[in-house]
Amino acid sequence: MESSKYEAVIYTTGSGATIILWVDDMLLIGSKAEVTWMKSAISKRFKIKDLGNVKFFLSMLVECDRQKRRIYLSQGAYIKEHSVTG
Repeated sequence: MESSKYEAVIYTTGSGATIILWVDDMLLIGSKAEVTWMKSAISKRFKIKDLGNVKFFLSMLVECDRQKRRIYLSQGAYIKEHSVTG
């Protein structure tokens, strides 16, 4: 695993699987086999809680269209919650 030269909290494997960390949140990206392997390796050292497929990450709504191979991110809920109304 190697740290990104652009962002210290992003790690990638030689096959392109990715781990993104932020405080106590972690996002694992890769094939099913890669994600299973990463979860197993991490859980041997740390106590983890698997929340399943990502729905929210860092206040962003995450929607995946697997057929089109696209990921959509939205901060609408965050903006609505933190907006200042007059």
